[in-house]
Amino acid sequence: MLVNFKDILNEAYSKHYAVGSFNGYNFETFKGIIDAGWETRTPVILAFGAKYLPNMSLATAYALAKSLGEELETPVCLHLDHCSDLATVFRAIRTGFGSVMYDGSALPFAENIKNTRLVCKIAHACGITVEAELGCLASVRANRKRHFRLPG
Repeated sequence: MLVNFKDILNEAYSKHYAVGSFNGYNFETFKGIIDAGWETRTPVILAFGAKYLPNMSLATAYALAKSLGEELETPVCLHLDHCSDLATVFRAIRTGFGSVMYDGSALPFAENIKNTRLVCKIAHACGITVEAELGCLASVRANRKRHFRLPG
């Protein structure tokens, strides 16, 4: 069954256990994640990254997670992961995702905060949990050059 991220975390906090978040991008990975939750009798967070949208629509991801979760009565939070496109975030909310992650880290900080507030306002009004990437991350390429110089 599809549930909200907050519901999963509230129970985990009260009963002192961790909840795994796993990337799902096709039928096989969705099924494997939900089957693992059923086998271990624990809820799962099924993270569908925005980068997977060329392979599967939000509506298909939702329908698949809902169907598989209901078959096994496994609590599943379908989470849109690392999405920088506001329209996609809002479509995921309308589609029924239990959580969204808005990633505005490439934007100027003030614009990121403004967008994140908008996402929170809309998502919270719909009972959806929000995760956000505030600030910025160093690029992987820059870190490799700085930390992992090759000899010669």
